[in-house]
Amino acid sequence: MLPPSPPLPPPSQPEGPPASPPDRRYVSTSFSASGEVSEYDDDRKRRIASVFATEANVPVDDVTILVVSGSVIVTATISVPAASADETAALLQNGIVASPDALQSAMSTGGVNGVTIEDVCSPPAVSASPPSDGTGAEDDSGASSVVMIIAIAAGGTLLIVAVAVVMICHARSRRSSPSVGINDVKGSQVPRPVTTPL
Repeated sequence: MLPPSPPLPPPSQPEGPPASPPDRRYVSTSFSASGEVSEYDDDRKRRIASVFATEANVPVDDVTILVVSGSVIVTATISVPAASADETAALLQNGIVASPDALQSAMSTGGVNGVTIEDVCSPPAVSASPPSDGTGAEDDSGASSVVMIIAIAAGGTLLIVAVAVVMICHARSRRSSPSVGINDVKGSQVPRPVTTPL
């Protein structure tokens, strides 16, 4: 008789697709503040991010701060699980971005000094993708496209005005300059050629 064979290893589990990252949403809000864009160094942006992270109960690394000119416009974007995005937006709306004073108080409490909140520009909004970083690398939305539209409109308007001015000046110069005819040579009459019948 043969000795018993060793037990077989348990069947291996089939490998499924790799785990996908959790479904994320982005809650963004903007506010205008005092100062110059250059005053918003990495340390100040990190402190602002910390204020929003605390309010949203997320890690500070889940908060992105973008500062652009136009006074100083600060956009805070918070990456949150999709399931809690609406709740996070409501929390911010009813909390630190309910008013400029509420945000000013949160900034002071969070150690963000030397910043005066002028206005909350946009209430918290939920989106499936993060907003552009302002460089135009991701898309052409936002401030850069607004500037482009204004430039095109202004250029088109200037072209139309310039063409109209040229046409009006040309029409006036044709009407005001006397035409020289056969009877007009320094105000004297020029004899007409006489033809005699043959």
